[in-house]
Amino acid sequence: MTNEIYIPNELSETLKGLSKDQKREVVQTIDRLGEDVLDNSYIVPASGPSQGDLREARAGGLRVLFRYLPESNSVIIAEVSSVVQEKAMASSASA
Repeated sequence: MTNEIYIPNELSETLKGLSKDQKREVVQTIDRLGEDVLDNSYIVPASGPSQGDLREARAGGLRVLFRYLPESNSVIIAEVSSVVQEKAMASSASA
């Protein structure tokens, strides 16, 4: 069963800033989520109920954060960001 993918308009600026190869990887990753979310992603450990149980899928050096609503077969993309940038932010927050 395929999933419906929702991408907010705000992400268009983020996607415009990616290289051609990065865009291709993000599109391929999102396509895989449409086919099978559970095999192509994992729950973000720190999300929990207060964060809405975010899931993550990797697209090369980028991460695609999203929410999965299995009851409606919906994937709602929340963010596309650099893995390196996220690690730097996490280490500065813990310091």
